[in-house]
Amino acid sequence: DADWLPMTGNVLITDGARVTQLESDTEDSPAHQWARILEVTHTSPAEIVVELVIDDDPVMCDLMLRQLGKNGFQVQTAANAKLGLEAVRTLRPDVITLDIAMPDMDGWEVISELKKDPSTREIPIIMVTMMDDRSRGFALGAYDFVTKPVEWGQLTGILESAVKSMDSSTVLV
Repeated sequence: DADWLPMTGNVLITDGARVTQLESDTEDSPAHQWARILEVTHTSPAEIVVELVIDDDPVMCDLMLRQLGKNGFQVQTAANAKLGLEAVRTLRPDVITLDIAMPDMDGWEVISELKKDPSTREIPIIMVTMMDDRSRGFALGAYDFVTKPVEWGQLTGILESAVKSMDSSTVLV
């Protein structure tokens, strides 16, 4: 059990494996979002699953925020591959959904880079895309593959399964 207090300003998030300080300037900042989630759900940060969406489509990012947020995920988004790679290293998400077709760097390059890095290789990555190249995704280390349009119940189940598989195979997440 973690002790916490509802707060504003800077929020220090710790789950025993990582510590992240989120600075806050606005009501929509990550720090305020964490504080609201903790206050509303009365859960410790260790019980919150951080899901990072890397997709250049703002409509898809918004859908992921709303649909997965309803199911208890703390969803963060990155609007392109470069921002996604930075966010992975900063946020240390529990699970990632990744689009393939992006302008600056495609999802194949992103997953390849993340799987080469010892600090990120164990994060489950679910490819969520219109392209149906499952064999390539699995060969590069994807946990699973979902084609758009997304069936939200299926994706939620895959994300929950990915997080559970991490919990059972490692001591620290």
